[in-house]
Amino acid sequence: MYDQLFIFQPGRWEGEGLLRMPNACLEASLEVPFLVFWEVFEFDSESYLYEATQEIRMDAHSESIINHFVFSEIEEGRFDVEMVSEAWGTIEGTGFVDSQFIGWEFQGTNVGIEGFECYQMKGNAIHSFKGEYGAGTEMRTQIEGTITKRLGARRKKSTPAS
Repeated sequence: MYDQLFIFQPGRWEGEGLLRMPNACLEASLEVPFLVFWEVFEFDSESYLYEATQEIRMDAHSESIINHFVFSEIEEGRFDVEMVSEAWGTIEGTGFVDSQFIGWEFQGTNVGIEGFECYQMKGNAIHSFKGEYGAGTEMRTQIEGTITKRLGARRKKSTPAS
């Protein structure tokens, strides 16, 4: 039912986007281009989990940002999501899905980070995305871009780096 959406298609997804960070001193947003790479692993039929790793590369940072996602309890257009972030630790949220859209949100997390990401299917193996993250309602960072599936071999699930 949702097999056209990228989280349910094992393989490598690559894209680019623009990150907008508010800058109170300049009364404007700082815009930073970035590259994003998703590695979506084969479905784990024993635990009924979908897992993926997201890598974000920005010219402004020498190191990549790595996030590991676990998607579970997928039924009737909803699911649970857990993100393990090098920057924020583990946060849990709720997701929503239909045949053309997948998104998730984190609210009231134990680390004070809230936000969302949503992906809209635009064509065969192409998705546009947008999102917003921050602490509270002030100074929220926005992301926007596209991802495309890269042809190649699928990978089995691996354990994220500690």
